[in-house]
Amino acid sequence: QYHLAWLCCVDACSQTLVARYLHRWNTCSGYAKIQKDLAEVKELLSLVKRERPRRLLQTEQAKLDTELQALQAKKSSLPSQDESKHSGQSHIPGTFTVKLTSYGWDQSENFVKIYVSLQGVQNISAENIIVEFKERSVNLLVTNLEGKNHSLNIIDLLHPIDPARSSKKVKADMVLVLCRKKESSTWRYLTSVEHKAQDKPTPKYDDTVDPGEGLMDMMRKLYEEGDDDMKRTISKAWVESREKQARGDF
Repeated sequence: QYHLAWLCCVDACSQTLVARYLHRWNTCSGYAKIQKDLAEVKELLSLVKRERPRRLLQTEQAKLDTELQALQAKKSSLPSQDESKHSGQSHIPGTFTVKLTSYGWDQSENFVKIYVSLQGVQNISAENIIVEFKERSVNLLVTNLEGKNHSLNIIDLLHPIDPARSSKKVKADMVLVLCRKKESSTWRYLTSVEHKAQDKPTPKYDDTVDPGEGLMDMMRKLYEEGDDDMKRTISKAWVESREKQARGDF
């Protein structure tokens, strides 16, 4: 009975070590796969010229960046065997990542300030609040806040910033992200996407063009740029219109 109990104990310890090893291996493997996906997305971004596919790829790039950050934070938080022996506890960040889409911003002469509201963020370790600055993007990752990760990705900033001189401040229920402007100019918008959306010129009306032809051009453009639901709707309307014409029902 003594030998049987000892063997069971050894077997349980082995299973724990194997599980820990497999967990680390899977995490690294997933990290490598996401890195490869991200490299391909960046390569595609350099080739794409149309705005709609570019926005889709930029969204996917932000998503992959967030996954990499979360995996990196998770991997760095896994304790070594020695740490586990001494502490008997481990810090495990939340595996669920909340993508933040709500924030505020304003600016001064030298900084663009981004305000991100997060309840209780002042109570966690400063190491759990990571901001990655690039010349035209900001990536905020807050790990293990009430059992969840929180991420905010702002890409394609309107003007370049200075990553080395940018910083963050943690206040009560809020993270303040300070982006140092490369040039002291007034930003009309935070991102280029907002700029293009707001400043898109209104199409001019050409009274020399047949109204029917103009409508067909508009429908064709909507079909080419629309999603699957839009295409189905336009196709259905087109078929019904042709059927009415065939019946002489105008």
